[in-house]
Amino acid sequence: MVGNPPYEVLTNFSRRPERSRLARALRSSGRYRHSLSGQINLYRCFVERSLDILKPGGVLSLIVPLSLTRDAAALPLRRRLIEEHAAGDWILFDECDRAFPGVTQSACVFRAVKGAGAASTLRLESRGESRIMPAADLRKFGGASLGIPLIGQKGRELRRWLSEHCPGRLEDAAEMRVGEVDQTFFRDCMRDEDSGCLLARGTHLSPFLLDLNPTPGRARFLDLPRFLGMKGASAEACRRRSEMLRVVQLGIRNMQSRPRLVAALAPPGVYIGNSLNVFTPKNGLPPEYLAGMLNSRLLDWLFRLTSGNNNINLREMRFLPFPTISDAKRIMAVAKTYRQCAEAAENGEGTDSARRALDAAVEECYGVPTELLDGMERVEFAGR
Repeated sequence: MVGNPPYEVLTNFSRRPERSRLARALRSSGRYRHSLSGQINLYRCFVERSLDILKPGGVLSLIVPLSLTRDAAALPLRRRLIEEHAAGDWILFDECDRAFPGVTQSACVFRAVKGAGAASTLRLESRGESRIMPAADLRKFGGASLGIPLIGQKGRELRRWLSEHCPGRLEDAAEMRVGEVDQTFFRDCMRDEDSGCLLARGTHLSPFLLDLNPTPGRARFLDLPRFLGMKGASAEACRRRSEMLRVVQLGIRNMQSRPRLVAALAPPGVYIGNSLNVFTPKNGLPPEYLAGMLNSRLLDWLFRLTSGNNNINLREMRFLPFPTISDAKRIMAVAKTYRQCAEAAENGEGTDSARRALDAAVEECYGVPTELLDGMERVEFAGR
């Protein structure tokens, strides 16, 4: 069986009631238990149904979104393909490859054999170049997401070292949530004119810098009394969080952008839109330390290994390897170099030199041997 199933996410139910009916029908059918995590994307249902109707030994090959290889929502289906149906052959197309004329959708083609058991190796091909990866490495490199990373031998050595020597996770160091202001639901609370309450959204964040200019502009302010009234029982918790110094991060960033992870500090008194992720440090860690880690090339590289779309998904962020150190000197070195980056960005100066110092301080926290750092090659094939 070969094919090109529809790529359609079932959302926007209030405006598209037929999508809501379809989603209910899929969930109640009992046929798609591996395809319905998170928001439903129809291509996953087609993959699962195709597997079900094949005869044992039948071959399935479909062209589907690249997100099948990495997204957390696709994990149940990805695990089934690799561990039950020997899905070891994958051809990958980035957005820039333009798999179809006029279409920028990233995509992949896989080959599975029904009932053939677990794949022993994965062959990843892109632009005519192939790489072989032992399937056993997926759990080390992809963690709980079982994401399929596109890296070479040096990258695998670095990722393997981190798996063995860095058991901590980012969720151990920070509480994570999306911003408290849903920019669709609370649209009527957003103001162009100065209301006395600043609203920060994704458009206001650049590397190391959150724009706090109170100049009136498009949806720059929040009608706080109305917003808290609509929040109801959660209003007080929301207000308390706004009084804290927090780290904010872009929640959407194109897969081709470098770096993918962009973060800065948000001062008390600013409310955060849901186009930003929000991190609150645990265990007394300085916010500047956490912001520095989130802007580092090492954490950015780790995230890109298993990121399959433009969303900076907190389900993926929380499992990133994170150092569990108590060395105050190393922690403060990261915090200091982050402040240097932020000062350079605020003054309109270049941040390259300060960023290199930040990266070195972060890598010192991880304790990565110098000879392994060359493994931070681009998460792509040569020639991209």
